[in-house]
Amino acid sequence: MDVAGIGTPYLDQLLSIETLPVTDHGARTLDSSWQYGGKVPTALVALARLGFTAAMHANVGGAAGRCIKKDFERHGVDCRNLRDVPGTHSITVVCLAEKSTGGRSFIGVPSPCPTPNVKASELDRESLLAAKWLLISDLEEASALAARWFKEAGKPVAIDGDSLDQKSSERFSLVDHLLISENTYAAFFGGGGDFEKNLRELRKLQRSDAAVAAVTLGAGGVAGIDEGGNYFRYPAHKVDVVDTTGAGDVFHGAYIAGKLEGMGAAEACAFAQAVSAVKCTKLGGRAGIPDRAQVREFIETGFYGFPELEERAAYYREPPYDRLL
Repeated sequence: MDVAGIGTPYLDQLLSIETLPVTDHGARTLDSSWQYGGKVPTALVALARLGFTAAMHANVGGAAGRCIKKDFERHGVDCRNLRDVPGTHSITVVCLAEKSTGGRSFIGVPSPCPTPNVKASELDRESLLAAKWLLISDLEEASALAARWFKEAGKPVAIDGDSLDQKSSERFSLVDHLLISENTYAAFFGGGGDFEKNLRELRKLQRSDAAVAAVTLGAGGVAGIDEGGNYFRYPAHKVDVVDTTGAGDVFHGAYIAGKLEGMGAAEACAFAQAVSAVKCTKLGGRAGIPDRAQVREFIETGFYGFPELEERAAYYREPPYDRLL
């Protein structure tokens, strides 16, 4: 197994709209889709589509959970450690992609009995350590325990740091590849500023001379400090953006794919930027994920109008529950 991931899977209902409605008014829907989300889950799908093996360690529940599992299997993600918790329901999220601003809004749909996140006591150490890499999205008890196991085994740990805070920084030494979002960067440094200086400060908390610290900046590209302590910065690719939902998740999966191919951190970030850019040409986190040949063509020619991605987008327009019948 190449990568093991711990995270929370979601069922996403996605709507592309011209602009968010004001009170007592509606919004014109441009497109709709039923897909699946979660930081680590979508990263693992990206890894699988790029030709690597990935295993999801998580809990699911109810009909939404069965749909989530079915989609993992469709993309080739290992579900042997995807635990169905009876009497619970996986979370559904309504995702609104606003064309006029390029922004996104998310609304969680309440459940009377939401599926709990996997606990530390539920982790299978042997199954996890069968993987070469670990990907997590937080540093709570379960993820931190798994990270300690990987560190003890001398195996790399990467984190999708979209919502880390000062308290979580106490555990940054568990992470070899600290990949944060603009939101986390702003929580630490207030946004903007000297990226090189600030990333070096975060890297010190990782307590490793070979640590990687990088921040994804959306349309601003990516900035980072590589394994050798060198600063790098890459601009974003120019594409016709339909939706950025899941762009960071796909970036993190593609980054690990690049590392597994033998790339250095800077090159892996550049590769991940390309994968994420193609994803953004379709609504939702999974419809637009390219395979390795498609990424190569995009990097070489700038072309991204792949028929397979449109076919996948059409597939996801159909309500998922019908496929359970």
